[in-house]
Amino acid sequence: MPAADAFASSVSLCTWHWQKAIRDFNVATETLRAFEFEREEKVREVVPADAERLRWSCPGCGDRDTLWVDSLGETTRCVSCSFERDEREYRRRLTQSHLFHGFGKSVVYYLRFGPYLKIGYTGNLGVRLSNLVHDEVPAIEFGARKLEKKRHGQFRSARHTREWFRLTPGLVDHIEDLRASEAPERAAA
Repeated sequence: MPAADAFASSVSLCTWHWQKAIRDFNVATETLRAFEFEREEKVREVVPADAERLRWSCPGCGDRDTLWVDSLGETTRCVSCSFERDEREYRRRLTQSHLFHGFGKSVVYYLRFGPYLKIGYTGNLGVRLSNLVHDEVPAIEFGARKLEKKRHGQFRSARHTREWFRLTPGLVDHIEDLRASEAPERAAA
């Protein structure tokens, strides 16, 4: 009990109060563990056992660490507000939006695979997504190679290899800002 030892070394207590403080500390610790276990059990009732937790804030309630995606990457659910989205439909809408609006000839896409995020650009989002193995496409923004290079420079401290980056709080915040805007706007490239 390092925390109790640290507490005991900084406060003078009689033996009875010292023992009571340790008992209270143990009860509080057990209560917290039980609460965390109960919360995890509630999550497991809602999402499949092989689901993966996402790092993005929920579009419905804004809570972090409440979004889960199934093992096939088809459905995203929030355990707090019951938000649910068909990821295949979401990717299709992103692709159609890009093709319909025809903003320039390229987009900068953010593609997550496991704990890493690829920042790349393409002139044909649908073809590019079909050629890359990925878990999800959390965001896109309209722009060309110049914008891609700018994003690579902006997040260079999180670079894993070439176009792949570790998910840092700054990168997650940037993705959330892009996701917050319903229709991506043309970036000044």
